[in-house]
Amino acid sequence: MKSGLAGKVQTVLGPVAPGDLGVTMPMEHVLTGVSLADEPPLEASAREIYFATLSPEVLAYVRYYGFRNLEDLRLGDVPTAISEVNLYKQWGGGTLVDIALAESGRDPIGLARISRSTGVKLVMSAGWGAVSLHEEPPLEEDLAAVVAKEILEGVGETGIKAGLLGPVKIGAATTKAELTVIRAAGSVQKKTGAPLMLSPVSVDSSPLVALDVLAEVGADPTHVMVAHFGRLPRSVMSGVMNAGSYGLFTDFGRDPGWHTDGLAIRSRCEAEQIEDIEWLIAQGFIDRILVSPGIHSRHSYFKFGGHGYFFIMGSIVPRLKARGLTQEDADRIILTNPSAVLAFGEPKYR
Repeated sequence: MKSGLAGKVQTVLGPVAPGDLGVTMPMEHVLTGVSLADEPPLEASAREIYFATLSPEVLAYVRYYGFRNLEDLRLGDVPTAISEVNLYKQWGGGTLVDIALAESGRDPIGLARISRSTGVKLVMSAGWGAVSLHEEPPLEEDLAAVVAKEILEGVGETGIKAGLLGPVKIGAATTKAELTVIRAAGSVQKKTGAPLMLSPVSVDSSPLVALDVLAEVGADPTHVMVAHFGRLPRSVMSGVMNAGSYGLFTDFGRDPGWHTDGLAIRSRCEAEQIEDIEWLIAQGFIDRILVSPGIHSRHSYFKFGGHGYFFIMGSIVPRLKARGLTQEDADRIILTNPSAVLAFGEPKYR
């Protein structure tokens, strides 16, 4: 069944031409809740902070010491989201990609409300969340069927369709479950042409392994992006881009750079990520670089003293330009590249 989406980007309000996206941040949370896989900490003091009302003190624990807070993790207030997205629009933003999945509160109708209110285009995700944690995952065909339906027909009874496949989490070890999910993602991408996001949770060569698996099932690497790119070794970065895929730098506005999902995973600080971007440009990969501030909780909101959705335009691009980046190259990173990777490819039926 042909979708008619080839060469278009699918937003929550319908397909649009890639050139209509404007400045695009490809990995954000606009509406999200606490993941069903998330559990409160066991330690008494940490639990106290987890269940506390969000306050300046609690925000400090979250920002600087890696603590979690239940209220902080909830981005479910539509009026507040509209305010934050409007700030992004004021700074020249045109499109945001919301990567929340069903298990973490994906909200098709809420996203459509925000898009209509702000005029900012929103792309919604479809994926499997914590399936890779299961010892015995569902059959590959069953996984693929669920997500393909959300892309081609819509989520539930809403009629609102997803425009991104993933993020697909890939760990340090390619378990049977992970391989099943990656193959299912490749199968859906092959049949629908949808763009695909891989999200590595370790700092090793797992993205290259995943790209090899995707190639085996006939997926198109030029419509694949690898998130959290700043955490990876440069050898893996160049390998991803040589495969024709995109590297998405996401860990901005969070210095000193410890990723709170696990203190053993270190995100490069902004200065290091800027150096990585410059290195990739020098290697000839300007057409494969993506950036996104990675808003994921209330402490990232401008309202709560965070960096906001507009951080790339307001801080990172000016810093890159001060170091010699041209406006043309900046436009490639925040305009041209996102529109290219988010456009649906031609489906393959064999």
